[in-house]
Amino acid sequence: MVIFCSHTRGAHRTAYKSAKVACATINGAEADFVVLPIESSTLTSIHTKYDLLSKYGLYIVGEYDLQQQQEEAAPVQDASSYTRFLLLLSSSRSATWT
Repeated sequence: MVIFCSHTRGAHRTAYKSAKVACATINGAEADFVVLPIESSTLTSIHTKYDLLSKYGLYIVGEYDLQQQQEEAAPVQDASSYTRFLLLLSSSRSATWT
């Protein structure tokens, strides 16, 4: 899993291997926002990631559902495959988000 954090100005992008590290980064003001894959048709539980939102005081300010495209090479793939991403801000930055 790769999680991206970014500063809004300059569009610098950083990848993290865990949701916990990404959430701590935004809470520590090292990034302005986090794009976090929160739910997937292939993952079992989403509770751990939602707990991180509460622990680090993050707000959901956007959501995107990515439907996986069926490839001609893999016609057996489930057409309902998806990943849900959330755009997260820390509580200290949410009032200034435009």
